[in-house]
Amino acid sequence: AGFRTYSLDFHKTHTLFCGTEVLQARFYARGMVIAVVTKTGFSTAKGDLVRAILFPKEVGFQFFRDALYFVGVLCIFATIGFIYSVVIFIHFKDS
Repeated sequence: AGFRTYSLDFHKTHTLFCGTEVLQARFYARGMVIAVVTKTGFSTAKGDLVRAILFPKEVGFQFFRDALYFVGVLCIFATIGFIYSVVIFIHFKDS
């Protein structure tokens, strides 16, 4: 029974996951039980979630580009309406 490299799949029954509380540990022939930390910080599932919230990936500016296009179209309509109003105003002023 030699030492084996840690594998999550092989040692699944002996692995403590986030939030696990150890209620009892036994002494073995050589002394107290030793635990090894395999993942900390952003390397865990919760850490990935926190990282995604704190540092979100850059999103495309499709919405911003479409909003500028929409405002541009509205400006064109406003300019056409303004020119029409000026022409009508001049026409009725002459009458």
